[in-house]
Order: sequence, then C-alpha cells, then structure tokens
Amino acid sequence: MKKIMKLGMKHLAPYLPYVLKGKFILDIDLVSGLNNEYDLVEPQNGNAVELKDFAPILRPLSDLNKEISFNGKKIIPFIEMAKIECGDTDDAEISYEIEEDDYTLFLEYLPSWFSLNYYKNSKKLARWDDGEGIEPCSNETLMKLYEYHFDMFGLIEKGLAIDINTLK
Repeated sequence: MKKIMKLGMKHLAPYLPYVLKGKFILDIDLVSGLNNEYDLVEPQNGNAVELKDFAPILRPLSDLNKEISFNGKKIIPFIEMAKIECGDTDDAEISYEIEEDDYTLFLEYLPSWFSLNYYKNSKKLARWDDGEGIEPCSNETLMKLYEYHFDMFGLIEKGLAIDINTLK
C-alpha cells in the first residue's frame, strides 16, 4: 500500500525566514508563523487556518538554471549558488558554462576547475573541485534553495504546493 504524503510543519518551517507565500483557499497571503501543536498556519493578515487548507507557492527545481526575479534583481539561482561555493563574494562578471542532460545540470566556472552539479534523479547538489574532488555543497548554498523558494520536498508533484510558474 502506497503511503500518501501530507503537508507538514517540517515542510514549511525552512521557508519561514524568507517570507513564504501561499494560497489559503482563494487568497494569497504571507505566512508569519506555524502552530505545530494544532497543525495551524498563521497568516500575517488574518486568522490561523488549518494546514490542510494551505498550499505554499514554490519554484520547481527545474528553474535552477532559469532567470528569476529575486529582491528586485534578475538572477540565475544556479550561478548565485556557484558563487557561494567558489567564495566569489563580489558581483564581478563570471565566465561559466551550463550543460544539461536527462540526469544532471552542470555548471562549470571557466577557466577554473570547479563545477556545481545538480543530480535530477536523486535531487542532490554536489560540488567538484580539482584539488578537493566531489563534496556536498555548503549549508549556505543549500539555504539559498529555501531563500529562493525551491521545492526541496517534491511538494509540487504531489499536489501539496503551487508551482510559481503557473501563477504568471
């Protein structure tokens, strides 16, 4: 028997520091808090609603290499994350190459020997550095996924979240 996944507090909590938007039946509101004891979502401008009546608005991971609007700026999330992994703190223009196939999204910084890889089937990120080999990404990079509101739990495909691209 296949277990049906339900939206839980553990799915929403990582997004709260980054102004989570969601749909409450007909309206879009900002979430200000969660009540874990009673499974309630507390919108900023209204009464708490049951978690079953809420759907967060998230980005699919397929948007990693697409230009998005974030804090009034146009960015490509995968490039911003690669900058963190490389320790590139300024906004200098970088040379990069993004390749994609059925299994991997791959960003290579040019001319260095660094790459950031997103493995589609396992939904994992890893970095590769000529001197260090393959390693997991830093926590700072992974937190960017929540800040950019990427669906890290597969909620969109399970019908528990709304794809931001369907709202435009």
